[in-house]
Amino acid sequence: MPKQILLSQAGYFSIHESDGDDLYLQVPNLEIDRALSKLMLKYVLKSEQSPSSKHVISTLKTFSAQKIASLFTKILHEFSYTSKILVNESLCRDAIWQALLYSKVNVLRESTNLNGRSDLIAIIGNDALIFEFKLAKSQKQQTNLLREAKNQIEKQKYGLELLSGTMLHYFAYIIDAENQTIT
Repeated sequence: MPKQILLSQAGYFSIHESDGDDLYLQVPNLEIDRALSKLMLKYVLKSEQSPSSKHVISTLKTFSAQKIASLFTKILHEFSYTSKILVNESLCRDAIWQALLYSKVNVLRESTNLNGRSDLIAIIGNDALIFEFKLAKSQKQQTNLLREAKNQIEKQKYGLELLSGTMLHYFAYIIDAENQTIT
């Protein structure tokens, strides 16, 4: 029996929504999210190594756009070259989300507020790092997509639902499919 069927039957996935004959599954809770992220790192990635939890958290705490972009690029480069992960925005976001979960970061994916959904929100102590990603398939797209991401963050007011004593830090990143990096 395929592993996907066993995981579904064991309650590791629940139906999130349906569209005709298509079902969209999601992981039902954080405990299973963390367990699946460990499995992903072990069996899907090229190696079992990932950035250490302390390194990931200390890099996020720098609030340095460049250092965090470098960390995210490193995470995505852990996938084998045949994975084609850097050609799809949601795959990149989900891979980063899984790596942050595995590093014991309190991270929300597609977090919904009154005005829309932010790609990722990482909460560390009293700080919330709000990330918006855009995929650029060529150098020409990057400036416009970065502007679009920044405007989206401002317009949608991401993270305001976390305000009670939380310091918000916003990051707009371009996933550069051509150069295989995040900037």
